[in-house]
Amino acid sequence: MFFRRKPKSSEKANELPDTLPDNKRKHYRREQTSQDSIEFKVRNSDNVEFLGDFVDASIGGAAARFTLANEPGLSIGDVVEVCIKAQNQETGIVTPAKVVYVEPGGDQHWRYAFEFTSVGNLYAQMDEFHAQIFNRRRDRRILIPPEQAIRAKILWGENSMDCKLHDLSIGGMSTVLADEKAQRLEGIERVRVQIDLHLNGQIIEGAAFLRHRKTLPGRVLLGVEFKLEGENGFRASQAELDRFITARRIVIERWERAIRSA
Repeated sequence: MFFRRKPKSSEKANELPDTLPDNKRKHYRREQTSQDSIEFKVRNSDNVEFLGDFVDASIGGAAARFTLANEPGLSIGDVVEVCIKAQNQETGIVTPAKVVYVEPGGDQHWRYAFEFTSVGNLYAQMDEFHAQIFNRRRDRRILIPPEQAIRAKILWGENSMDCKLHDLSIGGMSTVLADEKAQRLEGIERVRVQIDLHLNGQIIEGAAFLRHRKTLPGRVLLGVEFKLEGENGFRASQAELDRFITARRIVIERWERAIRSA
């Protein structure tokens, strides 16, 4: 029998600060389809399985809802095994994970988010069919509030430029530059980008392309597309990017629920 323990403050140390964006969900999440055909199970440390309702998944983690009658009683930090399987497939994806979010999802459900702890294990099982499930949210984009100050550096030739992220997705980012800084990048297309996501001092880095510019009063919004494939691509950093975006999405959803219930 499970008894819910309240998450300790230390367990939430990796969550991002609660901030209220003005972009709403359409900027970072694509509507899901055929969710009812995807089976989601969680197996706890006692080898007991709990069937939930699939919400979404990515390379970094997954989310699900559980009815009150079938709620697994887990807490943040608990280690589990997650199984995601389409009903028309003989096998599914089974991979270790830990709980990173637990909250009521209304009067009849509990909502959970899980972070996959072995991306290599996940990729080893990935076939063409299930890859479609895990890539659904690849183009979602989140705003970065100024108080979070995610810093980046754009490098080309012998030159470099410090900047702050305006928004971020798996496939790219944007930054707002003063006119004089933007002028330095006139005619430049291929660059390298370094981003500090506050991952224990780790800097993710890869090749990128400057794709579009939008002129603002005294500033320029610069769009950057990450090169994903190849030796210098961002593919190796995809799990870190997805983990950051997933954590931010959880915070945004919490704020939206608070607004709806106010």
